[in-house]
Amino acid sequence: MASLKMDINRLKKDELIFELAIRGVTCDETKTVDELRTCLRPLLRLEKSDTSLSYPEYNLNIDDELKTIRDKCLELQGLLDKLLSGTLKQSPEVIRSRLYHVLHRIDQMPTSSLTSEQSQLRSAYLSDSLKLLDFLDNFMSRDVAGGYESVFSEAAAQGNVSVDSIVDPAASALNSTRSPPPPSSSQPVQKWNLKFSGDPKGLSVHNFLERVQELSIARNVSVQQVFESAIDLFEGKALLWFRSNKDRVSNWEELRRLLIRHYEPPDYKERLFDEILSRTQDPSESFIEYFSCMLSMFRRYGTVAEDVQLRLITRNLAPFYIMQLPVVNSLSELEDECLKLEKKKYRADNYRPPARKRNTYVEPDFAFVGTSNSRSISSSIELNEVRSNGDISGNCYNCGQLGHRFRNCSAARRIFCFKCGKVGVTVRKCPTCNPSGNVPGRH
Repeated sequence: MASLKMDINRLKKDELIFELAIRGVTCDETKTVDELRTCLRPLLRLEKSDTSLSYPEYNLNIDDELKTIRDKCLELQGLLDKLLSGTLKQSPEVIRSRLYHVLHRIDQMPTSSLTSEQSQLRSAYLSDSLKLLDFLDNFMSRDVAGGYESVFSEAAAQGNVSVDSIVDPAASALNSTRSPPPPSSSQPVQKWNLKFSGDPKGLSVHNFLERVQELSIARNVSVQQVFESAIDLFEGKALLWFRSNKDRVSNWEELRRLLIRHYEPPDYKERLFDEILSRTQDPSESFIEYFSCMLSMFRRYGTVAEDVQLRLITRNLAPFYIMQLPVVNSLSELEDECLKLEKKKYRADNYRPPARKRNTYVEPDFAFVGTSNSRSISSSIELNEVRSNGDISGNCYNCGQLGHRFRNCSAARRIFCFKCGKVGVTVRKCPTCNPSGNVPGRH
């Protein structure tokens, strides 16, 4: 727990007030820092001795808290920059304790009651705070071993490294307050070409809500704007439903929950899991299409352990993959191995034997001449010999003896089919070689 690691002697006054407030102790700002610390110490000691201790329900304004967390992270990021440049006048332990306070502040937020936008900000600030703490710990451990210069080599000594290189400015939620990117133009909800009708043959309620979330980000539309324009997202019976229930909700999150409650099919989780169990890969379906579909089904189902996902996806692969797939221990390994197999399959399916026309080669001496070509030539020669002399095996059609052809036979000639050697018929009347010549009534 982050609160047990912070040194309250290094916290600021407003931070001490927060730590007391979430523990059910209301303090006015007239108290001194020493008085606030005196109130907080016994509570922290009690937490260390009794881990089952519970506190009042969180009742702070989430938006205000997120703004406070952002401001504190920016302040601590600036202190780390001073530490790196050697101009910090405070102890680095001040930064560490205050970072633990920020992490504790983030941890106290009730995730179940956050909107999707608030949840994204919380995750971003949590990630940035952990990166800053990791940077500080790494910096301090190397400083003890061999001085600040050992951390960042010559670049640090020259002031060319900042905390921005640790917390990626492009990905950090904090960076947006420093130099916000130019706002992209938003697209009104009515132009999204997205409608929910409630028809079982149309979009499912979960598919609809997922598309709304994707488009609100892509079209630069806030959650509040989506809620205010929600009527543009409904049609048919669902539009009637919205008109009847819009007074029951005050924000998009409440509307989303009510939609799921009213339009999610009965036994949804059980039926979806049955669909996951029965979803197999079609032989003509690429691995990535099947893999993406399965991952989307798991995501919509909820939390499913990776080993369970791996077992089900592997079990339902097409036979080609199952027969050749080696042992894999993660979804990423499964993806790598199946893509390799798919490449092999493509090459095998598109294999073409070498060309037989030697006259098309610029270097004919390099052309392939194999046994199959020779066999084809010799078969043609032998067929001609059969037609003119007799059986391939050397059996004479005239006398039936081995060792010579019927053209060289000294025995008296008899009637037989010159093609197959059948005795008593000519080629024209042979039932084997000329079936049409034996139809009754034909002469």
